[in-house]
Amino acid sequence: MIADAGSVAVTVTDDDATTVTLVGAAGDMTEGGSKTSTVTLGRGLMNGESLAVPLSFSGGATRGTDYTMSGAAATGVTYQNLNSGDATVTFTGPESGGETVVIDLGTLDANSGTGLGGGASGTDNLAEFSINDATTNTAPTGADKTVTTNEDTAYTFAAADFGFAAADAGDTLSSVKITTLESAGDLELDGAGVTVNQAIMKADIDDGDLTFTPAANVNGTGYATFGFKVNDNKVDSTAAYTMTINVTAVNDAPTDVPTITGTVTQGQTLTAVTSAIADPDGLGTFSYQ
Repeated sequence: MIADAGSVAVTVTDDDATTVTLVGAAGDMTEGGSKTSTVTLGRGLMNGESLAVPLSFSGGATRGTDYTMSGAAATGVTYQNLNSGDATVTFTGPESGGETVVIDLGTLDANSGTGLGGGASGTDNLAEFSINDATTNTAPTGADKTVTTNEDTAYTFAAADFGFAAADAGDTLSSVKITTLESAGDLELDGAGVTVNQAIMKADIDDGDLTFTPAANVNGTGYATFGFKVNDNKVDSTAAYTMTINVTAVNDAPTDVPTITGTVTQGQTLTAVTSAIADPDGLGTFSYQ
């Protein structure tokens, strides 16, 4: 018995990997240059079939060799190691401070640019940020001082007595702070006793309101001291300084007079009583005529 002849459709799936071979001269490719490479496929492509063959190139540009960096001259801007090592850009503000500098920093994306051999093009990616050069203040300094006044005489202070020296240009004495009170006598501002840490304005000193009065009939070298700091309207001096007051002795006249008793007649003895006489500088010798 003979069967009828027929046909069967068979689909064959080609799952063999297609080999791709790239042949080209070894060596670096210069920016802006060209290189020819040959791509060989391990089999022919069927009609309508496509095969993607991505190419990648290793390596990268070396700063200082393949490209260099530079910066435009600008006031207060310096550059270091732009083409080797750690590149730094230094911004120096004016001495007065209080300045804000706006900086645009970015890159040029030239991956898809044309004419890379000398006319790179692409998209600028800029980031803007600000540097605030904040105002800083260096504390002023004062100086120890010794002043002299006569016994029983008040001393009126002047601004120059406190030895103010500005660390920052343009600063002037604004006030004086009393850090320790007087060791003797009376330190007063416009007639009222000064208190510890009280700030005495320069204007008050200029008006003659800050005075020192020694105790009555007392004198001596280094008679009294007090401590102080100076202020430039921003900050006190770091250190405290010492004001020393010398009091020069003055000869005081004695007080009262002798009391004489007795009758003024020939041969009569008179009695002189001196117990009521006082002299702050000490009594001397009495003599009678």
